[in-house]
Amino acid sequence: MSLIVICTDVFGEPRIRGSHYRFTTPWQGKPMVNLQKDPGGKAKPYQVQQVVEALKKLSEE
Repeated sequence: MSLIVICTDVFGEPRIRGSHYRFTTPWQGKPMVNLQKDPGGKAKPYQVQQVVEALKKLSEE
């Protein structure tokens, strides 16, 4: 399962501009969820960290 699919399930449909997928979160500011499709199919480590932080914050609310 890709990181984009997980974020779509949790945060809804992203705004797409070029190769960037920006997800709307219920809060303003950080952590923001902004992913890129990578030709190799793997997420970059900082993108995984963004999603982990956002999921933690979401579970706390």
